Amino acid sequence: MERNAIKMSYELTAYDIAIISGGFATVGTLIGTLLSYRFAIKLAAVNARKEAAQKFISIFHTELSGLYPYPIKWPDNIIDFLESKFIILNAAVSDFRHCLTPDKWEAFDNAWFSFYNATGRKIDNENCQCYLHYMPFTGSSIVNGKQIDHDTTKTYKATFKSNVDSLLKFARLT
Repeated sequence: MERNAIKMSYELTAYDIAIISGGFATVGTLIGTLLSYRFAIKLAAVNARKEAAQKFISIFHTELSGLYPYPIKWPDNIIDFLESKFIILNAAVSDFRHCLTPDKWEAFDNAWFSFYNATGRKIDNENCQCYLHYMPFTGSSIVNGKQIDHDTTKTYKATFKSNVDSLLKFARLT
């Protein structure tokens, strides 16, 4: 048996070409618009994070002037000084925290806690400011029946700088 071959005409008219071209132009315009929109949103988010990081660094440098980055004017009473700055610094920490990705929140919270609390006890997390780690001490303690001598007279300012550095490194990561 012989099969009848069906001939199809693939000739395009000028009208068909115009319709196809218009369709590709529309699709291309939509893709370009969506890509531009996504890029603009991403750029706005990056700029917002950079601005928040600069503000965070600026607040810490302003409020801790004379102590950080170089301790050229250490106050006689560091506890009173830092307690007077706590509200401003805490607000800066709270504002900046939201610019970090959620996976960095715990590390950032721990760095902030280490800054304002020398006890290291999580029970003191919300209600206790303790700045004893920024004061020079010498003494000894009995731990498990053994006497342990401690001397922070040479390290207390370095501890302060290290704790501030730990906070500000998050602003440099943005």
